[in-house]
Amino acid sequence: MRKRDDSKPLTGPVQVMVSRFLRMSFVLVGIAWALSAQAEDSGFPDWLGGKPDVEMKTDRCGVYEWVFNEADSQSEGTASKDELASKRLTNIANKLVEHHLSNPAESYGAEVKYLVIGDHGSFHFEFHIGSTELNQIMKTGC
Repeated sequence: MRKRDDSKPLTGPVQVMVSRFLRMSFVLVGIAWALSAQAEDSGFPDWLGGKPDVEMKTDRCGVYEWVFNEADSQSEGTASKDELASKRLTNIANKLVEHHLSNPAESYGAEVKYLVIGDHGSFHFEFHIGSTELNQIMKTGC
């Protein structure tokens, strides 16, 4: 019987599959953690919960630009290049606008754990924006 050599590093398609699996596992753990943290009032507001809204809407270009710029500044420019992070940012922008229009407040903020996870490291995302600034950004066209 031949003994397996587990000391060799993974290469090729197997490495890619394992890397993607681990990345998605970490993302799911981050999402689960963020959702459980919601109950503990740790920076994850109720208005971000529920079904994701990842459809880009043309009347929100300025908000998308602001959210993506904020995330890129906190993630060494990787958030907008990561497919899953981009969808999560689009969801944040859409829910921010919907909440602002339906239940205006003086300011908004959130902390999203593990927005980006990959070979370059993991990054969290935190933002704060006032109602006046959000109104101005919402007026920005594409």
